[in-house]
Amino acid sequence: MNRKLLSILATTVLMLTTSCNVTVPSSEEAPRSVSDPSSTEGSGPVQDIPDSYSLIDEGYVVPVVNQSQGTCWANTGAEVMRYDLMVTSGVDLDINVNDFVQVALGGDPDEGIEGMYSNNRPQAGGSHALIVAAANNVAIDGYIMTEANDYSAAPREVIQEKIMTCGALTLAITGDQYYIVSIRANATLNIPDQELVTTTHMVAIVGWDNNFSADEFAPVASGNGAWLIQDSQGTAFGDNGYYWLSYDTPLFGVCDFQLSDGYTEVISYENGVKATANTEGGTTVASVYDHEGTIGAIGTYTSGPDQTITVEIYDGEFGELLYSEEQTFEYTGYHTVELDEPLDVTTYTVVIRYPEGAPVEGDSYEVDMSFMGGALSGSYIGYYGSIEEGQSFILIGDEWIDMSTEGIGDLIEIRCDTLSTMPSWSEEEIHIPVIPNNPCIKVLYVA
Repeated sequence: MNRKLLSILATTVLMLTTSCNVTVPSSEEAPRSVSDPSSTEGSGPVQDIPDSYSLIDEGYVVPVVNQSQGTCWANTGAEVMRYDLMVTSGVDLDINVNDFVQVALGGDPDEGIEGMYSNNRPQAGGSHALIVAAANNVAIDGYIMTEANDYSAAPREVIQEKIMTCGALTLAITGDQYYIVSIRANATLNIPDQELVTTTHMVAIVGWDNNFSADEFAPVASGNGAWLIQDSQGTAFGDNGYYWLSYDTPLFGVCDFQLSDGYTEVISYENGVKATANTEGGTTVASVYDHEGTIGAIGTYTSGPDQTITVEIYDGEFGELLYSEEQTFEYTGYHTVELDEPLDVTTYTVVIRYPEGAPVEGDSYEVDMSFMGGALSGSYIGYYGSIEEGQSFILIGDEWIDMSTEGIGDLIEIRCDTLSTMPSWSEEEIHIPVIPNNPCIKVLYVA
């Protein structure tokens, strides 16, 4: 994340669920072992939660890396995916971070390739939503993302249970000089006044100790307890690349990334959610596809907790109803609705009904990063999206309106929370997407 670039609205900025096994830890990379137990807060775990736990102590370990500038988001995302597969599938997948950056920032307006792009990828930075948008649009080493849940507001015990069952989780933290000095001094960190707009670095949560002494932190914590953090700044950083983060620190960007090799490809018209389209009484959108094969699941985003969406698949363009399913998702994030039985299709329409707004691809934009100075001088970063007639529709009243219609933004309410995640940026410095393109509907195929 190194600079919190580019919008990612509240629907995706922080996001996956699972129940989530595999390599042996290296003694050179293992952190200070977790110690005495204490009580935890929260409710609703599906299993007993121990007072201390570490993925490394349990035999799962992803080696600490020394990131290149601006790639904390990519390295942490790859680490979390790797932990997830270890714990849930017994697979150790060494994701090539450079390839992942290329996928995430591979858009090219000149060549008509949608998505994020930058002329200075090593400095561009990224976020949780950029990871999700990259991994749910294409296969990453044969795996496609199927879930990405935001647990930032969940009770502590829920987050702990997810680490045990899913593997590591991402975490956005403040990355200023104070943070670095604190960790190098004693391998502990406490940022009780942390806010989302101050988070410029991404790390992985790999364990906890409910009885870690409050006196170990500066400032002294209000109570015992800490998260075990794995950073991506080499083993000379912190305690062999790890440190303890006080429970006093507010959490942002606590996400899991669930991957699956059960799907052969994923198709969609969009390449990253950037806005939310709203109509009165809920929002219904549709996309028409002409892609022969067998559907195994439909993917989309939810914009809030405990949302129930309805997925329908029609033959041809709004023809005979072939499939319908209603599903509720506890957490905000990206989700897939797995079909009860695979469905053979050629031309078909996917309709999704949302209780609130529908996630849609925003308008194209480009930001000149020169005003930030330093290594970003002369850099630009942006997003490229497009839409064509007949691809996607939104239901207004009783009528399906093509979303490529000129002036579509005047017919519906568009919400974009770009500036809320970018301190010191103004509307003059970045164009806020106000024109929706295609809705975020992904179709996952099986062999």
